[in-house]
Amino acid sequence: MIPLDQRLAHPSPVCGELLISPESAIRHTQVAERAGLAVGTIYNYFPSKSVLLLAIVRRETQSLLARGRKILDDPPRDPDAAVSAFTEIFLDDFTRDDRRLWRELFGAAIAEPSTVGRRLFEADTQLVTQLASLLERYSSDGILASDIEPLPAATVLYGVCFTWMTAYLMNDALSAKMVRNEIRRGTAIAMRGLHPRSEAASIARTRASSVTFPASNP
Repeated sequence: MIPLDQRLAHPSPVCGELLISPESAIRHTQVAERAGLAVGTIYNYFPSKSVLLLAIVRRETQSLLARGRKILDDPPRDPDAAVSAFTEIFLDDFTRDDRRLWRELFGAAIAEPSTVGRRLFEADTQLVTQLASLLERYSSDGILASDIEPLPAATVLYGVCFTWMTAYLMNDALSAKMVRNEIRRGTAIAMRGLHPRSEAASIARTRASSVTFPASNP
């Protein structure tokens, strides 16, 4: 049986389901029943929707950081592959849950910037810092350009992810597959500027030569 403190630190997925229920309200009795906790415990630890949202943010952040550390501990030789693996972490986590849950989180971040908003910003900062550490390692090893600024570069790469993730939330017509493809394209373009100039030019020529155009009609 999962210890009580762990169940509170990592709220059950049912908590997210209840947040996006048609009534858009927390029902403590439902949370307690489906998460296996006493109603009094739920009230003590999750007295409001904001508190529950913060717990979900903490759960997601810890999961993302743990997966990021695995890449940092044993990065692939190819930096493009490593960055792609990082973006897959974001995408897998983001598309796993119902997008309405993320809308609740983003809405709460805007409505409550000093609590939910601050926590989301801190989570983003930690993820960008991990990515910056990875870029710095490749730069130090001479695989990426020696003059890159790791933190701004990581912020740009994360910005590609964030832009398309936001679009995914705002437009139900966008599928997870479409967003994944656009993020891959965007990060590949951004990564060209981080390679040594001669190598970046070679990568661009190789990719350009692989593009085929339909024959024009006479």
